[in-house]
Amino acid sequence: MNNNMYFTTGEFARITGVTKHTLFHYDDIGLFSPEIKQDNGYRYYSVGQLEVFDVIWTLKELDMPLAAIKEYLAARSPQAFADLLEHEEKSIEQKIRQLKETRRWLRTKSALTREAIQKDVDVIEKAEVPEQYYIEAFCELNDGKEFAVRISELVNYCDDLGIKSPYSLGYIQKRENISQGIYNDYHTFYMLFDTPPKKAVYQIKPAGTYLFAYFRGHWEDIGSAYVRLMDFAEENNLELDDYYYEDNLLDELTTVGCDNYLMRIAARIIRQA
Repeated sequence: MNNNMYFTTGEFARITGVTKHTLFHYDDIGLFSPEIKQDNGYRYYSVGQLEVFDVIWTLKELDMPLAAIKEYLAARSPQAFADLLEHEEKSIEQKIRQLKETRRWLRTKSALTREAIQKDVDVIEKAEVPEQYYIEAFCELNDGKEFAVRISELVNYCDDLGIKSPYSLGYIQKRENISQGIYNDYHTFYMLFDTPPKKAVYQIKPAGTYLFAYFRGHWEDIGSAYVRLMDFAEENNLELDDYYYEDNLLDELTTVGCDNYLMRIAARIIRQA
């Protein structure tokens, strides 16, 4: 053996910038093995194997699975390489689209959180709201465990469609219940979107002038915020729609414990006397 043409495992690892463990693993899975294996356990890689290893590392940097790299190396050709690059380009384009979607989500979520931080929970607000869209789900029983299952199903449904809302989970309350002092009869919940969610069955949250009330604390105590909202509407001769939208602005993602949650109640004004 010409020692000038071969490297020990340690030498080859240093030259290629990987660990000896990586080389051992590649050998174990049949991806890349030393050219010489001696009976005494010594292993040697040839100078020529550097080019093959460079191919492996190039494909690995494209996030190509080791099994796919092994398959390609076994039948590589100019045409196979061209096809491979075309496939990887399409894969990268998909990742770029996903990253752009993630960036939009981050920007929107950040803006919503900063806006929520500034809210004065004692102030009733009135503002114009554009049309929005939501995917709703229903839970027959007002039961915590059953609700958790139904919420998980809704989240999985959105994940399967590849859609992600920057808003936290929301709930719909009926005016008839609120007017009777029933504030925690939760059955319908939703994921909210600013644009129509693709491939999903969705409902429309109508555009219009909305009245907003805020509440900080445990959701079981939100009744006081509904009372303030209803009192304000009555004092200002405002008739509200049949459905109220209850949204978590700050939840477990941003604060510790239900007692620190910030919730918003939104009710559309349909008439001012």
